[in-house]
Amino acid sequence: MTFERDICDIISIFHDGTISAYSGDKDHLTMTVDCQYLAEQIDSRFDKFFIQLTKVEELDLTTWPRNKSDLARTLTELDHVFKADLEILNVNQNEKGVKAISCLQLDPDFDYSGGDLRIIAEEIRIFDQSKNEISVDQLLGLAKKYWESF
Repeated sequence: MTFERDICDIISIFHDGTISAYSGDKDHLTMTVDCQYLAEQIDSRFDKFFIQLTKVEELDLTTWPRNKSDLARTLTELDHVFKADLEILNVNQNEKGVKAISCLQLDPDFDYSGGDLRIIAEEIRIFDQSKNEISVDQLLGLAKKYWESF
């Protein structure tokens, strides 16, 4: 699927989900997103999704230092960006119109409590836990169904 929406907006649908693993490189990157409340809408045994990104042009995490006297860092190497689990909060946009995904990082062994994850890629595809592709509209429908159940 060639995406017609902003990647950050699509990933933010997994609100409160966690990017827990990745594989591949910037030509073909797969992220594992643990998001049980959405996954179990497909199958009660599911607890995760896979997001495939093709031809990643930019991917970085600007950290939120735990210690206010420390400076924020921008991590660009995949091993560094995804070293900690990143809990997806929401999408924010800076004064220049650049969007990023706000993420929490709860492991106290890291010197940052989260950060802003920026991703620009040519293509995004979403798969359920059985590796069946789902569309953005299907994902939005799952999220809408979940949030309306409250």
